[in-house]
Amino acid sequence: MRLYRIGTEKKIITGAASGTGKEIVKQCLSEGASVIACDINEHSLND
Repeated sequence: MRLYRIGTEKKIITGAASGTGKEIVKQCLSEGASVIACDINEHSLND
C-alpha cells in the first residue's frame, strides 16, 4: 500500500547506485520525477 505519491518534482538521491537508494530512484522515475542520482560508486550508477 502506497502512503503517498512521490510526485513529479525534482529529486536528488544519494546512495543511488544500490539497495534502497536505487529502488527510490526507480520509483521516482516511474512517477515522472526528474532525478539527480549520486553515489561514491559512479560506475554502478550506469547499470
